[in-house]
Amino acid sequence: MITEEERAKRKAAYELAKENSRKRGVELTPETEKLMAQYINGEIGDEAFFIEIWKLLGVTPLVH
Repeated sequence: MITEEERAKRKAAYELAKENSRKRGVELTPETEKLMAQYINGEIGDEAFFIEIWKLLGVTPLVH
């Protein structure tokens, strides 16, 4: 469970990312929208979110 403050921060970050994506001519996919909603609502944590978003983007994080 996340606090309302954390939820608000996540939502603000999401809205900014969405706006910046649109400026670059990129629309978010339904899969990305669903993942973001789960993250904003605290259904998944940071680590799970980034693992899934990397999968959607087809990239692998660098591990040092």
